[in-house]
Amino acid sequence: MVVFFFLLLSFTNIKDETFFGMDGGGSGGYLEYILKFAARTIFGIDVKSIDYKYGRRGRNKDFKEVTVRDKDGKVLLSFAAAYGFRNITNIVKKIKEDKCQYDFVEVMACPRGCLNGGGQIKNELPETANKWLERVEMIYQSQESRLPTDNQVVMDLYKEWLDSPGSTKATKLLHTQYHHVPGLEILNPLSIK
Repeated sequence: MVVFFFLLLSFTNIKDETFFGMDGGGSGGYLEYILKFAARTIFGIDVKSIDYKYGRRGRNKDFKEVTVRDKDGKVLLSFAAAYGFRNITNIVKKIKEDKCQYDFVEVMACPRGCLNGGGQIKNELPETANKWLERVEMIYQSQESRLPTDNQVVMDLYKEWLDSPGSTKATKLLHTQYHHVPGLEILNPLSIK
């Protein structure tokens, strides 16, 4: 808690009022960052732009796939984003059947991502929910985009408070690990065989 308090004090003194987003859906997910990082780190490929292939012949905006290929067309990385419970259920089924071909899957419960979640500002204008969501997505995507490693505020945070990316202190404070809790799988309908 003390570290968080000092970080909060440090960030309240930021004079620059420029806000930055990240590439990706309106959920603030990390699929695009992880894809670019993995392609560069593992294969030496600098991915400039990402072209998604949407599910059900382009009609399902809540399921999208992206691949990184080598110069001969061989798939090196295969990622997917699944938003909404129907798509999540389909991914879980593929994983259970050992038919999931993705190296990484980003999952968000809300259809169209967190911008469509229950905590968002309600629309009081006379327009459809889809039009409202499209406007919110447009505003979100209009923010200048920076990778965390290219953001000076993030790098200053690491330098001043966390030593460096990947340091013991940064890992302890920022990372989490999966811890199996016996018996809870019974409460999860997706775990039923």
